[in-house]
Amino acid sequence: MRKLLSGNYSSIRMGLVLASVLFILRTISWAPPAFAEEDCLQANRLVEQGVALGDGSAEEERLYRQALQECPNLAEAYHNLSLILVARSDYDEAVSLLQKAISLRDEPEFRVALASAFLSRGDLKEADKQYQEILEKEKGNAQALVGRAIIAEKSKKSDEALELLQQAKESEPKNENVLYNLGVLYEKKGLLSEAMALYEAAVDARPDYFQAQFFAGLLAQRQAQFDKARVFLEKASSLHGADARVFRALGVVYEKLGNLEAADLSLHKAIALDESDLISRINLAVVLIGKKQEALAEKLLLEVLEKDKSNARALSVLGWAQLELGKHADAEQNLKRAIALDSMNASAHNNLGVLYLRTGRRDEAKESFHAAANLNPNLKQAVENFQKLQ
Repeated sequence: MRKLLSGNYSSIRMGLVLASVLFILRTISWAPPAFAEEDCLQANRLVEQGVALGDGSAEEERLYRQALQECPNLAEAYHNLSLILVARSDYDEAVSLLQKAISLRDEPEFRVALASAFLSRGDLKEADKQYQEILEKEKGNAQALVGRAIIAEKSKKSDEALELLQQAKESEPKNENVLYNLGVLYEKKGLLSEAMALYEAAVDARPDYFQAQFFAGLLAQRQAQFDKARVFLEKASSLHGADARVFRALGVVYEKLGNLEAADLSLHKAIALDESDLISRINLAVVLIGKKQEALAEKLLLEVLEKDKSNARALSVLGWAQLELGKHADAEQNLKRAIALDSMNASAHNNLGVLYLRTGRRDEAKESFHAAANLNPNLKQAVENFQKLQ
């Protein structure tokens, strides 16, 4: 029996972008400001409790706001509260709080946080102004260099971004944010080995760095290093268990490793986290076919097509499921629809060839296998199928 293909199953990468929010640590007040001494001492204790939490929770926010009620001139409370607000996209209040912190005490870390808030808000001009002011006072400030690199990348100035990141790396060779962003740029340039080395260095510098773990996993998957991808992605899932993308990627990796049960669980998790995730539903259908549950796969794919009638990949996998179910007429119709929508889909051409062969149409099968092999010479099944008909 000719082997069937699942379609472009691993094509789930997110767009490569530089992290737009820098890692900025909470700060603890080093001295009470000139205010009611007892109130400010108590406010300092509240800030210390907030920093100890460090989880961006409502409780951490409450501690900082209470600290400011008791001691309105506590710059660290404004700074730390602003970081929570940036994380939840409340940029305007974050900017206002940081400007207040800077008016009380002009610290480089406050300036970096303000620039990053402007950057996250999309105000590239003001962000760049802030970063340049930081660099005028501290030429090798790695966070400011990374921030300017992000702006350059967003402005489609990749060479300038690379130069800025290399300067940042010279300044702080083990800065995880610098290493990660350099990895992103190298991957975009197709320098995959160099990119992987940088992601791994970022992970070594900071094992809880979600983005570095996630991108390293995606890159390992892209390079068909599935065991390596599994390790990175499992770590990423432990760091950020509410990100559907991680479980979608893990589902792909588990399927490639032949662990269909783990793939099934991961893809169900991705769908539970993001009900609009059609890619995970299609990937789950592939896994179900692998588990000989073609009827469930067919049902799932028909649901996908109710939401997106022109989804070529869903039609291709549906045709495969229906072929396995013996629904040859439906399978042929859907495989042809998939090819009409995406003529470069080598898997659909190959599967249509299998259908033709099963229904006694050898010439049409040979033509389909030939088309599949030409579209993707690395598709072993298509090449083998065509050669057998020569």
